[in-house]
Amino acid sequence: MASLKKLGTLVVSLVVVYGIVQAALGVAEAGRGMGNHDSSQMSSGLWRMGGGILMSAVGAVLAYLGLQ
Repeated sequence: MASLKKLGTLVVSLVVVYGIVQAALGVAEAGRGMGNHDSSQMSSGLWRMGGGILMSAVGAVLAYLGLQ
C-alpha cells in the first residue's frame, strides 16, 4: 500500500511539473508573438500557458485529495 501511495505522489508531482513547464513555454511563445506581431504564435503561447496552468491546478487538487 505504501508503494502505491508513493507512485501516486510521483504521478501528481509529474503532472504539476509538466503544467508549470507548459505554462512557462506558453509565456515565452506569447512574448515572442507580441514582439513579432505574430498573432498565431501569441495565440499558441496563450493556449499552451492556459493548458499548463490547468494541468498545474489539476495536479494541486489531486495532491490535496491525496493528503486527505
